[in-house]
Amino acid sequence: MAIVILHRAALANAPYHDWLRNVEEPIYLIVSAAKLSAFNERIEDLPQGRYAAVKVVEGYDTSGEVELLVLDIARREPLRAILAHAEFDIERAARLRDYLGIPGQKTDSALVFRDKIAMKQAAQQAGIPVANFSPLENAPGLRDFVAANGLPVVMKPRNGAGACNITVLQTQTQVAELIQEGVSPPLNIRNNWMLESYVPGQTYHVDGLVLDGEIVLSWPSIYTTPSLDYLGATGQTNASHVLSSNNPLCARLNDFTAQVLTALPTPRNTAFHAELFHTHDGQLVLCEIASRTGGARICDAIAACFGVNISERWAQADCDLLSDTKVTRGGSGLPQPAVLGGWALIAPRPGRIEQLPSTCPLSGVVDFTLNIETKQVIGNPKAATDSIASCVFQAETETDCRATIENFRNWFAQECHISEVS
Repeated sequence: MAIVILHRAALANAPYHDWLRNVEEPIYLIVSAAKLSAFNERIEDLPQGRYAAVKVVEGYDTSGEVELLVLDIARREPLRAILAHAEFDIERAARLRDYLGIPGQKTDSALVFRDKIAMKQAAQQAGIPVANFSPLENAPGLRDFVAANGLPVVMKPRNGAGACNITVLQTQTQVAELIQEGVSPPLNIRNNWMLESYVPGQTYHVDGLVLDGEIVLSWPSIYTTPSLDYLGATGQTNASHVLSSNNPLCARLNDFTAQVLTALPTPRNTAFHAELFHTHDGQLVLCEIASRTGGARICDAIAACFGVNISERWAQADCDLLSDTKVTRGGSGLPQPAVLGGWALIAPRPGRIEQLPSTCPLSGVVDFTLNIETKQVIGNPKAATDSIASCVFQAETETDCRATIENFRNWFAQECHISEVS
């Protein structure tokens, strides 16, 4: 039997050859040409002989070549598993599993985790609080939703990720301008937009792992900056840190996320990334949840705090490599962090990179990564996860976590020089 991996992210962050080192079957890797270029990576740098074949696909996100490559492999030898850890590969991999009749997340599950309308409907039916929402079909629908729910209103893709292509409508003027620009699709194209009421309050994310149908790791973190800040400013820090076990919200956020996972058709083995609002009156409201590892440096931060790489465990579970699915447990029944910590991204701002630091001297920083080079010309961020530099850190308290994030932002601003480009 064989294993096929669909991958549209940085190869450095997913060393499948190491994660699956005990696999004796052939492993086939299908990667995005655009992502190889974006991360300045080469397939020639992968360990020789570890993959049966590596296929690079142009136009990966829309090309049917990806599916045909998988089917060609399946015709030659049965598949044990199809691994797909990127948000935009979830449905594609599920359809292939359905077609080939192999284990793993199927289409009915993938659609609920990918389509935010279906997701919120399933949660709502289980009594889980969600913001008021509606598909956006046309201009009258937008007008009616605003009239019924008031402003602000969030407009976003039903199957988006990374806070991309999100618009927050604050005023009636903005609503009128959007209607004038056009929100109705051509008659032969189904609209992919949705509306939801803006929920004021603090945003948290809960990340973890389901193995053999059981939550074996789940822990909340707090975003220290709103994820949509990248829309209005550049060069800012997008960051989060895990909560202390004695934080009064910690257990509530974990319990709420467990309710969501129970309400949805959660795969037997999966990482998960939930985003929740804590409103000013103390309520928890579901923003969304994904059946994958969280983006940015979340996986690295969880590893720094818990000593567990959730993407690695997920991949191994899907390949039946885990004899023990448990993670070391704490007193609450779920693992607790050995140390607090988190991550921080520096968003790009337009200009030419003139000077960069090579290392980060700040106390507690366990990893510092640059995504740019000197003399490189960069533009505005397109997603909340776009960054020119990032760090993962450890700290003793939540106060120390916030201080490290602020220190990192200030330090990088002093050390990185960006000139204007005419």
